[in-house]
Amino acid sequence: MYAQNGRILKIFVQYTSYHHVYHSERFFDLDELELWDESWLTSVLRKLSDSSLEHRIRVNVIYFIKTAIVCLKLDPQGWEICRIREQNLTPKKMHALFSILENRLRETDHTSETMRQISGKFRQAVLNTNFLAAEEITVDSVKYRSGLGGGQNKLQPILNMEDHLKILESDSPLGAVPHKNYLDLIEKSASILQVDLLKIVEACNQELFFSKQNRLKIKGLECNGLTSVQEAEIMSTLFKLPSSGTSKILGRNSAENILAVFRKGVLQHDQSMVRNGTFKLHGLENNCLEIGVVVRKGYSPRQSFFSPERLTTIELQAIFILLLCRTGWNQDALVAMDRDGVISNKEGFAYTLQGFKGKTDDDTPVIFIEKTENDVIYAIELLVWNFDQLHLFKLLPFGSRRIWSSWTNGYKLSDRQSTTIQMTPKGFIQRNDLFNFSLSHIRRTVLCLDAYKSKSFETARRRGGHSSLGTTGRYLDQFITRNISSSINLQFQVDLQNKVVFNMASRKSNINQWKSIGDGSLCVDPYTGLYGDRGADLICSAENCHKKDGCPQRRIIITEEEILSIIRTREYYFKNWQRLRSENQERFNIVVAPKIAFNDALYNYVKNSRFGYVLNKIESALLDVEDAIHESRHI
Repeated sequence: MYAQNGRILKIFVQYTSYHHVYHSERFFDLDELELWDESWLTSVLRKLSDSSLEHRIRVNVIYFIKTAIVCLKLDPQGWEICRIREQNLTPKKMHALFSILENRLRETDHTSETMRQISGKFRQAVLNTNFLAAEEITVDSVKYRSGLGGGQNKLQPILNMEDHLKILESDSPLGAVPHKNYLDLIEKSASILQVDLLKIVEACNQELFFSKQNRLKIKGLECNGLTSVQEAEIMSTLFKLPSSGTSKILGRNSAENILAVFRKGVLQHDQSMVRNGTFKLHGLENNCLEIGVVVRKGYSPRQSFFSPERLTTIELQAIFILLLCRTGWNQDALVAMDRDGVISNKEGFAYTLQGFKGKTDDDTPVIFIEKTENDVIYAIELLVWNFDQLHLFKLLPFGSRRIWSSWTNGYKLSDRQSTTIQMTPKGFIQRNDLFNFSLSHIRRTVLCLDAYKSKSFETARRRGGHSSLGTTGRYLDQFITRNISSSINLQFQVDLQNKVVFNMASRKSNINQWKSIGDGSLCVDPYTGLYGDRGADLICSAENCHKKDGCPQRRIIITEEEILSIIRTREYYFKNWQRLRSENQERFNIVVAPKIAFNDALYNYVKNSRFGYVLNKIESALLDVEDAIHESRHI
């Protein structure tokens, strides 16, 4: 049907980062997906591949389509529909598939917007393909309406949100906190979030501590008081099928001797058992408990038994969650971090970490691990050790740099890395008596903490590796941040009422004695002000105007000329903000954006004041002038 007939389909993609367009490639392996050539989904992927030869596809579109396919592959009914022959495809089956996909997406940690994008891009790719089916597959014939909804303003959840709100709301309504308490609110919010995050980190450390104790106990096993003949008898019994004599022979020996002999036999004579983790030891869990191995809910005695050779799944999950808390990356970016992304002793740091963002085809910001971060360092060392061990036992292919693999019941590890680490950590939560959370909550919480502590979204943007503050804003758009912003805006209006003086003809004010500060505002009493400088002829030095809450003597003078300037400045920024941001994004974030916000707030304040009619008259006059100029150019 389409030109490209290979089993590995190449798709040419492009992405934009910091206003630069980059080209790259993505691949779909039909053998890995277990799709035959006659499958309708194969036709969809071939269509994408062929169309990308003429016009490159945005990388995030392919990311969303791949994610949809991964979701469907986890659903037996959905994947069965995906594999049917093109000729047998019907609108009814396609409608059912779209519904299955959205139900699956609701069970994931994806944000509402991401779920809509995954579902929408997949449906678009399918419905843009012409199939050799008896019934036409179109929007009208499938008649599917997404159930994911709009939800553009849905607030994003963060860690322990319910308890967080109860504590903060006990003081005052979050949307109307006075300015003098604003910094307290920020600090309290940051403190609560930090405590929640630390609870998770401590739980990770506890998991690793218990596993370390188990590893040391298993590794230190020794045969006490056994002759070589007795050892041989026990070993022979252990490696045979269980029989009536098994319990009798094993019952005469201690748990430590039984486990020590078995480890000796496995490590010396049966390397494959180290690889796949299966063995025939009778009563393993009871023997492990008897020697003091901790078996908590979700722990595997079998994995603990082989923990001196490799990490358990419990440990791998704890390390993954701990590094999510430390890096603030999303889980896909951390999964994409391979061995090359972990570098030790660089630039004076214990480690540097770097992952990969598949959605934008870009590396994550580098995270620098200080030499004092002992818990993070230990977790990374375990991860690197496990990587080396898996290669030692030839569980990973030669040259593989994958780092998030640990356990399997087969003779080799799956081509995919561990999926357990990416699931909602229900067992982890129950074992450690934590509040419910999903992995995506961790990233939003870390970014919120950065924004709270630095009082700047820019810090959170850099941590998140976002090219624009708009993306960061979506992560931070949750109830606490939105109400903190409401508090700021409300107090800004109150402050302006005390600082703005209208100097219209209808309301004169004597400002002859006021002195310019140099920022567009004036000091109402420079000689006897709060910060009068006795060494400078009793005139204030104007060095404290912006410190802390600012000087109460500061005023903003509003005249007709100033209103005209406010309107023109607002119009200028409205027309030029994108150009200003593209020319120098850092300066825009630090200098220009606050000016835009201040100008807009001042404009709205004047417009809603008793002198709003003056602003409306000036604005109307300016509009008439612009219309006249526009008409004259077309005469």
